[in-house]
Amino acid sequence: MAKTVIQKYKDIFSELMIVTEKYSIAKVFYDFIEMMALEIAIKIGHINKEERLNKIKSQYQKQYLIHYDSFKMLVIEEFQKNRFQDVFGTLFHELQLHNNFKGQFFTPFAVSQSIAKMSITESDLQKQDFLLMNEPACGSGGIIIAASQVVEELNYNYAEKLIWVAQDIDLHCVYMCFIQLNLTRVADIIQHSNSLGVEVFESFYTAAYL
Repeated sequence: MAKTVIQKYKDIFSELMIVTEKYSIAKVFYDFIEMMALEIAIKIGHINKEERLNKIKSQYQKQYLIHYDSFKMLVIEEFQKNRFQDVFGTLFHELQLHNNFKGQFFTPFAVSQSIAKMSITESDLQKQDFLLMNEPACGSGGIIIAASQVVEELNYNYAEKLIWVAQDIDLHCVYMCFIQLNLTRVADIIQHSNSLGVEVFESFYTAAYL
């Protein structure tokens, strides 16, 4: 694992690793992500998520759920310090959870920033009330967060200027994206879907979109 990245997110990493004394790192990471996403979904009005949330939590003893609460608060604090970063995408790779056979290669955030700067101009923002944007393989939402940063640097409100539809076939990517875009206050519909087959399994709406 890259020492610089683990050092940057060392406290979040530590909360995950404590729980791996009983569970695999993949299970802990995916379950913590899903629980956090479902809690946000319930809070902003998504229905029928409580049963799934309680089912996941029931697998963990109270001592481990304490570390989940710490993990959640540390992630929130990270975005309070800096909205424009890809915490989950970075951790996902550094924990070596990406699956090469699925083609899961998350774009490094610095590259996402470069792409966003080349794709969005002040002229685009001046001409239209808002831009309808699509990210068909959203991963953890890094490119969307980078685009939001570019728009803010151009002195526009990205929650008003960019309306997103994001999609991914991997449900855990949907959860990662949903959490991070809520913490960044992006207006987005995140769909668990097959972008190529135009098949939508489930949709999540960020608070900023609603």
